[in-house]
Amino acid sequence: MRVVADTNIVVSGLLWHGPSRELLNLARHGTVEPFTSGTLLAELEEVLQREKFLERLTAAQIQPHDLVTGYAALATVIQPVQIAPVVLRDPDDDAVVACAVAAGATTIVSGDDDLLALKKHQEIETCKGRGVCCANTGRLISARAHSNVRFNPESFRGCSTRSRRSCWRGSLSPANGLK
Repeated sequence: MRVVADTNIVVSGLLWHGPSRELLNLARHGTVEPFTSGTLLAELEEVLQREKFLERLTAAQIQPHDLVTGYAALATVIQPVQIAPVVLRDPDDDAVVACAVAAGATTIVSGDDDLLALKKHQEIETCKGRGVCCANTGRLISARAHSNVRFNPESFRGCSTRSRRSCWRGSLSPANGLK
């Protein structure tokens, strides 16, 4: 299943346990296929550099750019298509929709009320990070079995460009990391 996660979901999944981390675990295990764009990655890096995340990142000895690079390796980075304005209250959210359209995504996962109010654009559903609704069956997909997995920045550090995707997939380790 092709999924585009809004920046708030990616940040939450990278830094904390919970439904957003479950989505990253689903991607790591190949249950969902995440897509992103250069615009969304730039937003992710800007958000991760905010002061409110500094203590958490410092404690983990990880830089925002390392997390962005890791997420870019986990997801497929695509060029978004041009779309007419869709999210009128927050035009920046159109970048998420444009990415989803270009990816042929079935689902946008977000905690943003403006995107969630959209409910559906073309055939793309929007849902909260509590689970991903499988468009084919209507059943909720969950990664609760993997929810004890923690991000271990040490296992990503030093990965070559060629091996980044496999390094990132292996960097979610129950041994260490952000709690």
